[in-house]
Amino acid sequence: AAAAGDVAAAAVAGPPSAWSQPRAVSGNAFEYDCTNSIMLEREHALLERYRRCNPPPEALRPSVRRPPNIGSDAAADAGVPVGFVLRPMALPSTKGDAASDVPLVDWGAEDGAIIRCRRCKAYINPFVRWDRDGRRWACSLCDFPQEAPASYHCAVDEQRRRFDENQRPELCRGIVDHVATGEYMFRPPQAPTYLFALDVSSAAVASGFLEAAVASIRSVVESARMQGGDRTRVGVVTFDSKVHFYSFGRGGSAQKIIMSDLEDMFLPVHPDRLFVNVSDERAALLELLDALPGACSSAADGGSRLSLRAAARGATLALQSCGGKLLLFTAA
Repeated sequence: AAAAGDVAAAAVAGPPSAWSQPRAVSGNAFEYDCTNSIMLEREHALLERYRRCNPPPEALRPSVRRPPNIGSDAAADAGVPVGFVLRPMALPSTKGDAASDVPLVDWGAEDGAIIRCRRCKAYINPFVRWDRDGRRWACSLCDFPQEAPASYHCAVDEQRRRFDENQRPELCRGIVDHVATGEYMFRPPQAPTYLFALDVSSAAVASGFLEAAVASIRSVVESARMQGGDRTRVGVVTFDSKVHFYSFGRGGSAQKIIMSDLEDMFLPVHPDRLFVNVSDERAALLELLDALPGACSSAADGGSRLSLRAAARGATLALQSCGGKLLLFTAA
């Protein structure tokens, strides 16, 4: 069924030369030799399939367009090294084109696990070989034969191509995106978390650095340009000669906790209390940001020692359980 569909498409899109010329038999009678045209149509369909099954040049481009056959005398004599430029996140050249868009394969919703070679861990792809009943397949890289899951079984045609090949992107497209299943995760997906570490030393306050940094953070929070949507969490840490954590209570203002022991840094509260959901507690976060420049200018620490290293260590401890991004602002 898949092969017939490809041939039909090729017959419509094929070049005029694919059709044979009429041959006179007697009088006004003519006959057509379709053997050559059918072969050309099949070749056209085969080339189209290989074009679809290979990644586009935007994603994978070889350094040599036509390398000599491996093991041949030409390959040995040429000695040309072959390399590849790989760009997994490259955008398609033609947006909106079905042939250029990268399809998404969700194994969790259908079969439960991504099918990979048990020996070399290669992902299933259009170039694996299927046996006649479609229950076994051989890896295209290491040629290791293995059983296909029962839920993934499909009959094959005389060319050992699955009848559902065109309905499965991983079997007919050169590049696909796989939705990661549970076997790829050590823990459930975490909410996007951002921790801002701000220098509040006397130098940062006097130069206007702190005020500018707070204004930038506030504009980002208010404009909702942070990735993650309603799940985004934000925390704030400040530092001068000491490190200051801010604990958020439910519906209340942030409480400042000063850590003076910089050699043995630890978290004074549970990590979850150091972050606030931007969607639910935006007012508490903005209140803290607005208060920082004035509070720090009146209590600026004139000490010469800046606890940058201790602040980075404390921020790392805060993000250790959930992961996230640390954005550190310092005037030093």
